[in-house]
Amino acid sequence: MFLLEITFWIALFAFIHSYILYPIIIQFLAKNDFEKEARFTNYQPTVHILIAAYNEEAVIGEKLKSIFQTTYNKNFIQIHIGSDASTDKTDEIIQQFANKEININFKRFGGRSGKPHIINTLADLISKENENDIFIITDANVIFTPATISELVKKLQADKVGLVGSIVKNFQHKNNQVADVESIYINRENKIKLAESNYLKAVIGVFGGCFAVKAQYFTPTPQGFIADDFFTTLEVIRQKKQVLIAEKAIVYEDLPDSMQVEFKRKRRISAGNFQNMKHFWKLWVFPFTKAGFGFFSHKILRWLSPIFMLIIFINGSILFFNYQKGIYVFAVLAFLYSVLIMFLKKVFPNSFIFKNKLISAIAYFLYMNLALLFGLFDFLKGIKTNTWERTERTTSSIN
Repeated sequence: MFLLEITFWIALFAFIHSYILYPIIIQFLAKNDFEKEARFTNYQPTVHILIAAYNEEAVIGEKLKSIFQTTYNKNFIQIHIGSDASTDKTDEIIQQFANKEININFKRFGGRSGKPHIINTLADLISKENENDIFIITDANVIFTPATISELVKKLQADKVGLVGSIVKNFQHKNNQVADVESIYINRENKIKLAESNYLKAVIGVFGGCFAVKAQYFTPTPQGFIADDFFTTLEVIRQKKQVLIAEKAIVYEDLPDSMQVEFKRKRRISAGNFQNMKHFWKLWVFPFTKAGFGFFSHKILRWLSPIFMLIIFINGSILFFNYQKGIYVFAVLAFLYSVLIMFLKKVFPNSFIFKNKLISAIAYFLYMNLALLFGLFDFLKGIKTNTWERTERTTSSIN
């Protein structure tokens, strides 16, 4: 029973630390640790924007328009787009833009090869004459604001900074339970990442839809890796360069409208996260550096939370029947209540009970932790491909 109690309390503390204590701690530490905002001097490097596109006809035109509306000097921008064997009008739309704009470099890939391979190839085709050049790696459905590029570049001026992430916001959307909860999650993550930027100077995983990295610190993603953005971030940290967030580098992304679609996406990301967990074990196994503390607290414990939840439930059930203590009753009932809500969400997705945001959030939380668990199983079985099936796109306007 002693071992059951020890593992129960360790699992409970790890779960609470990752989701509650760490966000409070990191935001408290960062509260009075803001750096002065960087100012433009004569720093105006060439910016290479790298995009991997697969069947993006609904958004690719809006994406390119948003890039050309930038306040950054367009003479210092090169756009490199790789079409991953798109079968819709993506290539045609890109070519129409390329016929008008000389700074668009378009390459069609003949077979599905996956985003990491396309980004690696595009980066390799860029001249390495100037190591001060910047790569902005971005998704086709992530729309820039006029200041996005300028703000990312501004934050990269210092030699000690290697990579800078953006702040993602969401298009205005119709009342949708999944989108509402995901929006809350994204806003919370933005706050945590900003705190990590201000205090740790090592954001543990920037928003993968848009980030800027100095070309000299870009490392090609290994074959078979899924979460290329997370790999790139950790590689920069491993090279002892700062990873920051540019708070004014705002981008917009459409939100999911289906729990099943979001589950599939989170499951895939989870498998990729465990790849990086294994590859970069030296960064987190001894969490005594700032970066190590953030990696362990924000990511490792978060990814393992489904395991902690099962331990809490199983151990708590056994301990309850032996000791009849309130904490074990609460833990077991909380788990069962959450599972019931998730089950009802699956069977009755449009039930009136899910109009309550708290209940909808509980269902979403359980679903996403289940996706984490399935992603772990996928990783343990072995990742067979890193090609992706993109979520359904919607065209929206920034308001």
